[in-house]
Amino acid sequence: MKIGRKGLAYILSALIVASASYGAGFTGVGAAAAQALTQTRCEVGAFMQHSDQAGNVEDTTGSDSVSVDSGDVTSAAAQLKTKAIGVNLIPNPGLESGATTPDAWNTTTFGNNQAVFTTVAGHNSPRAVRVDISGYKDGAADWYYQPVGVHSGSYYLFTDYYRSDVSTRVNVMFQDNAGRSYYSELQNMPASSHWTKYQVSFFVPEGYTKATVFHPLAANGTLITDDYYLAPAQPKGFNRPIVSLTFDDGWGSIHDRGLAILKHNGVVSTQYLISGYLGQDKAYMSVKDVYDFQNSGSEVGSHTVDHPDLTTLDAGQVNFELTRSQADLGKCFGTPVDFAAPYGTYNSATIAQEQKYYETARSTDDGFNTADNLNPYHLLVQDMSNDTTQAQLQSWVDIAKANHAWLILVYHQVDDSGSPYSRHPADLNRDIQTIKASGIAVETVHNAYSEVKTQAVR
Repeated sequence: MKIGRKGLAYILSALIVASASYGAGFTGVGAAAAQALTQTRCEVGAFMQHSDQAGNVEDTTGSDSVSVDSGDVTSAAAQLKTKAIGVNLIPNPGLESGATTPDAWNTTTFGNNQAVFTTVAGHNSPRAVRVDISGYKDGAADWYYQPVGVHSGSYYLFTDYYRSDVSTRVNVMFQDNAGRSYYSELQNMPASSHWTKYQVSFFVPEGYTKATVFHPLAANGTLITDDYYLAPAQPKGFNRPIVSLTFDDGWGSIHDRGLAILKHNGVVSTQYLISGYLGQDKAYMSVKDVYDFQNSGSEVGSHTVDHPDLTTLDAGQVNFELTRSQADLGKCFGTPVDFAAPYGTYNSATIAQEQKYYETARSTDDGFNTADNLNPYHLLVQDMSNDTTQAQLQSWVDIAKANHAWLILVYHQVDDSGSPYSRHPADLNRDIQTIKASGIAVETVHNAYSEVKTQAVR
């Protein structure tokens, strides 16, 4: 007698009714058999669901649906405990010196927009600098100072005060002695009608000796800034350095060409899966593939149902993407407690919802997680792209080891396609060997955060 997929799913569901969660025991059956039954049920039951199959989604957040703006971070989450240990490196930081415009400061515009630069009343002072943009298509505009000397591998604290009617993102440009530049994006901040303190800490990459921190405007609107500060700081390390290997999206190549490398080197990973793609598209993993990762010690995390930019959705849609992916993945692999936002985008509204369902949320903002800047809903990373060199990785590993920091690496595909988001299998193998040679432990995001959260500076 032939049993259809629905019939088989029904039978298997009946068999495992005594245990709704993955790995639970069965009397006289055993955990291995329970897993096998659960795995089969997941493979034939088509539990993973796309958002376009859901119809109308009820907003269960208890508030009206709202339209969220571009990325920012809540003020509470943005507070750091970093302590500066040196003098301010920025020339004319209060912008007061200079007859009509601030001495040692310049303006720049790039891209397609119209920018106007002026000075206005400052933060507890006569002068601040202002940028207004109209006709914005792309690019940015900002006031800036010339690069100042910094020490390679050292830690710095940057602060300023700002007012803005749109969210803004600060970034830093590093230069080496040959004049080559490297840009690093730091965290977003929300619009604020009153003077608000921005603060962020960062390490200088190996080989770079100068830096400029920019606070640009990259949208139609107004940004006013004042009281800039950049100084050496003292990072607070954890009890030991840690590295986490994270892989986004659930690409099939991660399993087909990456898992054997992880197993050969005896390391684990965190797999952030798009639940609606799992087992539905040949380019992505099957349910069995995910079990292969779990059986080797890796963790399953959530990466939404359909990989949307959460900052473009209303509250009900965000709630669906967070809860449906968590629920569907939980049916097969245990409830995920760690989340990675598609495209790394976030704002105060999305973070507030992530806090309801997950223990951590990973961004794609550059940096290292230390005890003085640890924010479980804004975990910092280093991106492993197709052109990331072994020297770059070595410098990140050296910084993590020297400062007892938590280094999170972000991978996507593992193949030889040459895509900017891919990593060649041979390079992945070299990456892991570099980490192992340093002696730094490799942990899943869940295990790493469980270890370091009690060590954070309060």
